[in-house]
Amino acid sequence: MITMYYLINIANMITMHFSRKMSTMTKEEIATKSMCCSCVEGYTSEPSGEAADGNFKETTGFIQWLNALEDEDTSMLAVGSLIVAEMRAAVLKDTTFTCSAGIAHNKVTTS
Repeated sequence: MITMYYLINIANMITMHFSRKMSTMTKEEIATKSMCCSCVEGYTSEPSGEAADGNFKETTGFIQWLNALEDEDTSMLAVGSLIVAEMRAAVLKDTTFTCSAGIAHNKVTTS
């Protein structure tokens, strides 16, 4: 049975991991990694056939996403999405099951 102590420890570990990523990653690293591993609603890495050569950093969607990360709340969501992607990958590696997980400003938009 999962105890409250265990859940608090998990929450603390995730918070430390989040803080470390926020303090060490540049906006471009956050933008690149979040575009590669997450669906970023409202932004796309290949709008209107751009990036046929695979260089999505030159696309309009990526540049707009990079500019949006100037907002701290948006940056925090992007870093959170990276952590969620790591968690999904760990579940897949350890159990061979895929899972769905997301992050948003509120619980209604995560569903």
